Amino acid sequence: MNPLQAPEFRAHILRDEPMSRHTSWRVGGPAEYFYTPHDRDELSHFLRDLPDATPIYWVGLGSNLLVRDGGLRGVVIGTQGAFTRLERRAQTRLYCECSVPCTRLARQSVKWGLAEAEFFGGIPGTLGGALAMNAGAYGGETWKYVVSVEVINRRGERRMRDAAEFQPAYRHVGRPANDEWFLSAELQ
Repeated sequence: MNPLQAPEFRAHILRDEPMSRHTSWRVGGPAEYFYTPHDRDELSHFLRDLPDATPIYWVGLGSNLLVRDGGLRGVVIGTQGAFTRLERRAQTRLYCECSVPCTRLARQSVKWGLAEAEFFGGIPGTLGGALAMNAGAYGGETWKYVVSVEVINRRGERRMRDAAEFQPAYRHVGRPANDEWFLSAELQ
């Protein structure tokens, strides 16, 4: 069943949701559907049953995001409030989910004594956005520190990918598949 009409998703989907409520500039027309996943399993189920022709957009904090007044057809997946784990995995490694604000990542890295992560404090968005565009500030860039990432594809399948599978460049990241989005990363 199309998840946009399924009763189990009803509480997590808003129809004709003004994107101005989800952007730092407070502008933007309505999203046809705005979906906020509860967790990875629910998101996988949602994506698996979503018709292939439905456009998908992702938004975290909505920092510096401009949405046209005419709005967006399809589904906007809002990750704010979900996927917020940040934990230290080893002396110099940490695990961070895509909705963690980069400023939180920077502050916690400093508390843990992890050098070179301060630049994340200059990035106004989330780790997911920073991964997608190789965001940077103060001479640092996101992908310099990526060891691996967890992605989810349009069919709701999740997998781990090594950083070497991506081609980071200035404010761009070449990806092995265009229908995959970031869920988390392990950083060194």
